[in-house]
Parts: sequence; C-alpha cells; structure tokens
Amino acid sequence: MPASHNEMLMTNLVGLAGLLCTLGVSLSSLSSVREARKVGSLGGLDTRVWPLFATSGALWTCYAIRLGDIWLFLTSCSMTVSWLYYCLTAIRLLSQEEGEPRPTAPEPWEGGLLRRRSVDLYRKTAMEKTEKGLAAGFGFTLCVAFACKPWNIKGLSFLEAVITPEIKLSVFSSICGFSSLLLYIKPFSRLWTLVKRRDASTIFLPLVLAQLIQNLVWTTYGILALDPGVYLPNGFGIFVILAQLLLKCVFRRAGAAVEDFALKEEPWLFMESLTLISCDKPVIQ
Repeated sequence: MPASHNEMLMTNLVGLAGLLCTLGVSLSSLSSVREARKVGSLGGLDTRVWPLFATSGALWTCYAIRLGDIWLFLTSCSMTVSWLYYCLTAIRLLSQEEGEPRPTAPEPWEGGLLRRRSVDLYRKTAMEKTEKGLAAGFGFTLCVAFACKPWNIKGLSFLEAVITPEIKLSVFSSICGFSSLLLYIKPFSRLWTLVKRRDASTIFLPLVLAQLIQNLVWTTYGILALDPGVYLPNGFGIFVILAQLLLKCVFRRAGAAVEDFALKEEPWLFMESLTLISCDKPVIQ
C-alpha cells in the first residue's frame, strides 16, 4: 500500500476509536441523570457548566459539517445531543423543585426556613444560568457558523477576496479549540484547591482514565489531520488529567485522614451537614 493509503487508514481507525471513547464518556452520566429523573431531584448536581459542553459540541458539529469530517461530525453530534438532553432534564427538574414549601428542618427557628430560602435561591440561579447558557451558546454557534461559511452579500463581494475560505476555516477551528480548552480550565483551576486541602477524593479515577484515553486518541487524530484546533486543547487536557492522577496518587488517603482527625478533635464542625430531611420529597442539599 502507498504511504498515503496507510495514513488514511490510520486516520479512520483513530477517528473511529475517538468516536467510541467520546460516546462512552458522554453516556457515563446518563445513569445518574435517569436516576435523577426517577427520583425527581438533581441531588445538588452543579449544572452551571453543562451548557458549555453542549455549546462546544454544537460548535464542533458545525465545524465538522463545514470541513466534511465524518468522524468529527459523529463525535461532536453525539456529544451535543447528550449534553442538550442533560441540560433540558436539569431545567425540568429544577423548575419542578422550585418553590418547595417543606422546610429542611422540623421548625423554622432551627434553620429550616433559612436553609429552604437558600436552596430555592440556588435552584432559581442554576435554572437561569442553564437556560441563558444554552440560549447564548447556541446563538453564538449559529453566528459563528454563518460567519465562517461562504457569503453571498451583494455589494460586499470584495470581502471574499480579503477574508478567504482558508482564513475562515482557521478562525472556525480556533474558536472550536478555545471552546474545548474552556472545558479544562475549571478542572485545572481546582488543582490548587485540592493541593491546599490535601484531598483528592473528588477525583473519580475510572472517569479520569477514560478521559485520558479519549484525549490521547483525539490528540493523535488532530496530529494526523494537521488540525491545531483538535490536538492543542486535547493536549492541554492530557496535562490536566495527568496532574489529577498525580494528585490522586499523592493524596490518596490524606483527605480521609484529615477528615477523621478533624472529626475527633472538633466533631461539632460536621453537625451542620446532618440536617433532617423530610422523606416525602427529595430536597437538594
């Protein structure tokens, strides 16, 4: 086989592997979301960043359509549909939970009324941010998709000679890459918090390993496709994931030891989390 055929075969195999990895990671939250739908409560899940995942997937979907990349399209399209479903489910559950009249403590003077108001405020804020994030994200995606397509504007045809299709494609790739990079900035910023607390118990090892494999595959695919918008953010993601794994190894038992010591020395510090909750309806804590 000629070298070009080998390279094409390798690119398709890596693209297929990337599709399967992304499907696995995207669907890993499906069981939790379905359980939340069954219970009728999100259980305190932080949904503020979910619209960013849906927006990033939508940007990559439009970019893949513009590029004609089948593997990138299937991957980003599945990611968009998954996170759009999660966001709509979150909005539905938050709207159902809004205005819950039952306090989380037996009497108002025991803090139940104050806790209820703070929970209601959290629900309203989370629902508004999810709704506005979806609207702004998809609106921005449509604007970028139109701006990077060939224009048919009478009287402004000279712009096509200045802003060539190659420039538009490069800008589109950069925007998509930056949207993916944003997904790793928050986990990267949390690393210092984990170091200060000496507690890596919040790092879920199987999911982190799955993300590491996914990023390795897509970094390889981006290098084979010569697309910096693909391999640069995924390469940065590999660095963040390796840092998480390092912290997981260093502070594997440190968090539990710190908590046990604090519980023995000052047990009243942990009594605040033992709020009585009515069994009639689930309440976000």
